[in-house]
Amino acid sequence: MEIILILGALIVIVLFAGWLFKLVGSTLRTLLFIGFVLLVLWVVFGVGPSAIWQQIQQLVPGGSSPPPPPPIR
Repeated sequence: MEIILILGALIVIVLFAGWLFKLVGSTLRTLLFIGFVLLVLWVVFGVGPSAIWQQIQQLVPGGSSPPPPPPIR
């Protein structure tokens, strides 16, 4: 009975590790692709990080900081 539990646990660990490696690999590929696109934008078109960040803040609702509240009188 104990051997079945050990084999079951090992199978679960192997499946989880495989899923985790796929997830990490996919994430790294995505990050490298985004980095490559940003590098091309910078080198070829001269679009710097600050211009990209400003555009992201305009596209995302709530991306920029809210205006300060009016003073209390």
